[in-house]
Amino acid sequence: THNLFSVRRRPNMFDDRSTMSETRVLASLILLTCISEGILLFVGLTTFTNIVSDNFYSVLYLSMLALGYYIVQYIAYRSVGYIFTTKKRAQMWAKGFSASQALLGLTICAPALFSLFIPSAHKLILIVSVILYLIARIIFIFKGFRIFYHNLFSLVYFILYLCTLEIIPLILIYKASLFLTSNL
Repeated sequence: THNLFSVRRRPNMFDDRSTMSETRVLASLILLTCISEGILLFVGLTTFTNIVSDNFYSVLYLSMLALGYYIVQYIAYRSVGYIFTTKKRAQMWAKGFSASQALLGLTICAPALFSLFIPSAHKLILIVSVILYLIARIIFIFKGFRIFYHNLFSLVYFILYLCTLEIIPLILIYKASLFLTSNL
């Protein structure tokens, strides 16, 4: 939660929070996020489109797509942070992104599992999952706003960031997931 909400440059002079076990836990939670997103993408596509394909490979490809999306986002956030702010604030922003995705993975794991075992509740599960996804994104966007907003002109950059890194990639992920599942 510290990485999600804090924008202080250094909470404690002697605090070095990056340990190897913390990194492993974060990587595991990111992997859980990607697998859960793959399952929920598959459920959403099969519920709302006419695509019927092999379950295992579709979920595998969609989970790999979610992992690729995470990696591209992480690189984009590091690059934007490097260009528009200090190294420390860019690192804070990237850690906040990873923390928000880890939190997302913890919250959407249960709906992903329920979607596997309760097919009759797919629509409700997808609504809950989308709400949880939006909450995680809003928390991350709020942290970015606190890091980058300095004056009225920086608001223009922030709006451009929202369009470029938050909205358009989601449309591209939807198109890519349709393409991946329709070719199986």
